[in-house]
Amino acid sequence: MSTMEQQQQRNAPVFSAMLRRRAREQSKDLALWCNGEALNYGSLVKDAENIAKALRDIGATPGNRIAIIARPSLDYCRALMGILLARCVVVPLSTTLPGDTLAALLADAEPFAIFADRDGARSLDAARYEGPRFGIGDCSGTVFAPFSWLAPSCNDTPLPEQRGDDLFSIIYSSGTTGIPKGIAHDTRARSEFFSLGAAGDGTRVLLTTALFTNASFCTLLATLYLGGACFIEERFDSRKFIEFVEQQQINSCFLVPVQFRRILAEPSFSADRLGSLKKTIISGSHCPLSLKTQLSESWPGDLIESYGLSEGGVLTQLNVTRTPAKLRTVGTLLPGYEMFVVGEDDKPVPSGTAGEIVGRSPYVMRGYFNRDDLTEAMNWRDEKGRLFQRTGDVGWVDAEGYVYISDRKKDIIISGGMNIHAAEIDQLLEQHPHVLEAAVIAAPSERWGETPAAYVVLRPGAVISSEALLEWINARVAREMRVSAIEFVDVLPRNAMGKVMKRELRDKYRVAHPDG
Repeated sequence: MSTMEQQQQRNAPVFSAMLRRRAREQSKDLALWCNGEALNYGSLVKDAENIAKALRDIGATPGNRIAIIARPSLDYCRALMGILLARCVVVPLSTTLPGDTLAALLADAEPFAIFADRDGARSLDAARYEGPRFGIGDCSGTVFAPFSWLAPSCNDTPLPEQRGDDLFSIIYSSGTTGIPKGIAHDTRARSEFFSLGAAGDGTRVLLTTALFTNASFCTLLATLYLGGACFIEERFDSRKFIEFVEQQQINSCFLVPVQFRRILAEPSFSADRLGSLKKTIISGSHCPLSLKTQLSESWPGDLIESYGLSEGGVLTQLNVTRTPAKLRTVGTLLPGYEMFVVGEDDKPVPSGTAGEIVGRSPYVMRGYFNRDDLTEAMNWRDEKGRLFQRTGDVGWVDAEGYVYISDRKKDIIISGGMNIHAAEIDQLLEQHPHVLEAAVIAAPSERWGETPAAYVVLRPGAVISSEALLEWINARVAREMRVSAIEFVDVLPRNAMGKVMKRELRDKYRVAHPDG
């Protein structure tokens, strides 16, 4: 990327200015569709302005954090835009968090107020939240009445635009390793990232993943920033997905690997029925080679695998459709991003050598909210003193610049002093014709310290013994990588973005095998 291009990105208009521009230039164009209801840009911005003024009238000031805990709806989106137009910080939360976990997040974020629907209200009750809450959507059976946040304000003072250094959002991480961390981005970084997208007038984007996740949050806001139309399905259903894409002529969507599996297994699936799709993003969790291979042969349009962190330091993309020889990779680094691979001594290693991936970009987070210690622990500095982010992922880069991911650092199994990459065994197991999914973990071993053990989901109708599968996999791995045990399960535990929760599997194994 040239210096001029980087400078142009640093000068990208802030989100609030672009949303208002869409209302002026595309007032009648469709902005949002959700649960059978539609909203054009003119109406969306009018409603958002009313919400922003209502928040101002009750004492909210720029920088106040305001949470949303609700299922997807147009009201959810109205509230989200209103919070941002008020120059407040949006904190989207899941309605399915345990009460203690939600209470911990609320204590961390200290929101000025919370927008909640019926499900959200129940979660707040479980968390014993006693602060201000505003009802949106279906609030029946809750302890508060809907807030009249769409009523015009008596105060006609114009709302100022966002500033680049305003805090924009706090997205709590998926929590695969414990209590989620608050990933805080400022308005400049978010707006510049949104400006990278390819959406625009005529783009029809379908979202079927939770809006509190970073990928969905960014997809929604980038679509609006660039003037496209975003269709939001509250719940994912493979048959309905196919029908919806066909009926609404969706030309762009974002899916996680487990959703692709379900779509491909749907009897009504055919590439022709999804023929309107020009671009599909696959991200959120590891995509097995077997699935990528199948998709490269059967999915319409351009299928783009995207690898990166919510924190923003690294982003690579692979065109699965057009680069079949590189399916074992996650693609190449996007313009504007820099990356190193560092060894055990924290120094860069040569091309082709494995190590931890670190990266930097103009779109990186400000830090973990209220956790300077965790922010600093994630930092890595090069010889010039420039700040990079540690990804926690182990991988390498080939001579053509394609990035290979071998494992998460925390998932590396140390057996007899040897480092074993669990993901490599995952991928080998998933090549067996009877195996749908596999997750290899570190099991306690009196002899070796740790040893690989696997949880496996079989394909429907498949029959094989754990002994036979053990024999098959151990004939294909090095001696130190041999799997000690295989347990069959119906499903693997996953977070909202489809990532396998290996921490839960490790805990489950230790409970079932207390003696190692």
